[in-house]
Amino acid sequence: MSTITTYPFTTAGNYTASDSDEIEVSGGVGTLKNIYPTETAYASFASVTTLDRGSGTLTASILNGTPVIDGDGLDIGTGDVISYPMLNNANPSAMTIRFGFIPQYTGFGEDRAILDINGNANINRMLFKHTATGAFSFQVYDEGQAQKSTYSAGSVSFTSGVEVTIEINWDSATGDAYAFLDGTLIASVNSTAFTAASYVSGHRLSIGHSGSTKAYKFTWLQITNTAANLTTHTAEVDPSNVLYINADSASLLTNSSVSGNVMSFAATEVVSGSNLVKYVIQVNGTDKYWDGSAWSTSTGYAQSNTQAEINTNVAMLDTGNSAVKFKVYLYSADGTTTPTVDDLTVSYDAADTSATEPTFCYLEGYLYDFNGPVSGQLVEVRPVLGFANSEIFVSHDWQTFDTTASDGYFSGRIWESASVSGTWEFRFGTKKYRISVPNSTSAKFTDQTITAVTSE
Repeated sequence: MSTITTYPFTTAGNYTASDSDEIEVSGGVGTLKNIYPTETAYASFASVTTLDRGSGTLTASILNGTPVIDGDGLDIGTGDVISYPMLNNANPSAMTIRFGFIPQYTGFGEDRAILDINGNANINRMLFKHTATGAFSFQVYDEGQAQKSTYSAGSVSFTSGVEVTIEINWDSATGDAYAFLDGTLIASVNSTAFTAASYVSGHRLSIGHSGSTKAYKFTWLQITNTAANLTTHTAEVDPSNVLYINADSASLLTNSSVSGNVMSFAATEVVSGSNLVKYVIQVNGTDKYWDGSAWSTSTGYAQSNTQAEINTNVAMLDTGNSAVKFKVYLYSADGTTTPTVDDLTVSYDAADTSATEPTFCYLEGYLYDFNGPVSGQLVEVRPVLGFANSEIFVSHDWQTFDTTASDGYFSGRIWESASVSGTWEFRFGTKKYRISVPNSTSAKFTDQTITAVTSE
């Protein structure tokens, strides 16, 4: 007869995550951890002009010209301008902007903005330029729309068609602003004139300038609402839109176990693309998977099975009375989407648990007659009518307890009556006697209440 157990993913405490930084139970489903910062925006410019971010997407508007998406990314021709709303979590007072940049010109730039963060007129405005002298330039305005200063450094000559990575950091609270080219610091500013800038409704991020005569392409763009690399460049950020952890070790293990042979199981899975949900069956702490011909020990995700593979072969997995748990692997091939799992339902043959035997008492005595010790006498025992504890029914006919020694001594081990609630009957030749064995580890036969039995 099968038993069914369901593990709903409604309580995180019902499961143990392999790593809380990789996987979680949220909203009633098991899912990969969303590792994309909530205040980070990203655009790959592969097919659309939207800026994906942890809190949603920002749709671009074209302010001038006809910027387009081509095979390399966002193509900004001469005079083209494309703009994104900034939202409250894109605070211009501290920010890091990274982008892949392919100039369509060789040499220096011009006095036109490549990136422009602005709101109402020039309130808290910042412009980034590759100037006509080759400098990387920051132009900053305060809350009163007054230009505080223009900070320029470096002299960079680009080669048309050769992609570079540009990174801009600033923190107006400390007066720091830095720019990096392919990880090398080329422009830096520290000035109390760089006053704090706060978010103003209507702030936007614009790429390009209506008066520009230079063309270029953006292959990707990433914005973070913190100054990530001030003074030194600590790490180059992978310019990929990875939202979820894609480690192949991310798993959830059921905390409670079942006992018995698994007949089948089912789970509600939501997968897309190359995402996968896979499983192993844990038997007494050892992970098992179907290797194609037998159930073998698994060492990780590479040795796991789909739901269908397990159900096809689970009849050949003998778990007996073992504790059986279930491990679920969630895998996202590229981290752009996450698989989810819900309601793991297991059908199994409930195993019988091993019975707990009653407590034993070591019983001993001496058999004498009128002439002294009786040697070589068979001593037999049986339960009167049969009796039981909570798990075991004791019922048997006469069995050998012992044979008396030359001095009449006999001994043996027998369940004490307190744990089985019954009376034992002893037979010495043709004589029979009833006693209740005491609740102790040892006792003498003659210390018990002995009742002679005169008939069967």
